[in-house]
Amino acid sequence: MLRLLLLVSLLCAPAMADDVTDWMDEARAAYVAGKSDEAMQHLDTAAQLIRQQKGAKLEAALPAAPEGWTRQESGSSGGSSYLGGGTAATASYERQVGEDFSSCSVNIATDNPMLGMMMTAFASPMILSASGQKLIKVGSQKASLEYDAADKNGTIQVVVAQKVLVTVEGNGVSEEELRAFAALVGYDVIEKVAQQQP
Repeated sequence: MLRLLLLVSLLCAPAMADDVTDWMDEARAAYVAGKSDEAMQHLDTAAQLIRQQKGAKLEAALPAAPEGWTRQESGSSGGSSYLGGGTAATASYERQVGEDFSSCSVNIATDNPMLGMMMTAFASPMILSASGQKLIKVGSQKASLEYDAADKNGTIQVVVAQKVLVTVEGNGVSEEELRAFAALVGYDVIEKVAQQQP
């Protein structure tokens, strides 16, 4: 009974007004009025705004451009189409040395269906090796590496807190440079976002 009274008091307590709570209030009003489709649309809008807020927090984990590189673009999105949906923050980087051009991108995605597949692969290095990848360590994180020395391109994927997938892709880079980019990502920031810490 006490638990029920606490829940009711929390639901009735005034919430801090923002766009999310406004849409949730609209959804509640529509639901009470029997407008279920409208209520669902308002809840979807509130959920989208929450994903956008989460994406903005993940942006803080994107690295600054290393020396000799320029950061071209960055941003975040809720409901990203990258690797099947979810919330994402991305940045791209470029370097020009004479006629040699290099590029790298960092994508941080959560609420993503690819996470389950990566976690399964990390649990079985045989699955990784069968797909041409190998298990490596980036800081304190488990990661997969796929690198083509002839073409000087590769991909590193890191699963953080079993909830967030970090993908670092490089073209015209050495394996060491690709690993260095992956090490620059703010994994401590990502862990806080995954654990919903401020």
